[in-house]
Amino acid sequence: MIKYAMILNNFVIGIVNSTCPPNWGADQFGNPVIAVECDSSIYIGMHYSDGIFSEYVPTYMTSTPIDNYQPTEGELIIMEAQAATLINQQEIISKQTEIDMTLAELLLNQQGVSR
Repeated sequence: MIKYAMILNNFVIGIVNSTCPPNWGADQFGNPVIAVECDSSIYIGMHYSDGIFSEYVPTYMTSTPIDNYQPTEGELIIMEAQAATLINQQEIISKQTEIDMTLAELLLNQQGVSR
């Protein structure tokens, strides 16, 4: 048995053990699926180009961080507004907690329960 990688649009979409090259035909768009002999190190999802198998790394994962990034004035204004909003939300939560505690204490006093 020979191991074949089934290639569609330069990507391994299947691995088949067969005595002769499998024929999967084309996909619904007419792109041919080709069979290429491979070894056990090849797996589904790998990239195949110019007779070479390689791991596929999406381009969004290969970006490099920007050194010494300086936010624009507009970005700084947005960040300050977001920080102010968070501070206001924390103050509101704190005040609401105080109000809830006061109400709970009043209710307990009305029912004659003391701490």
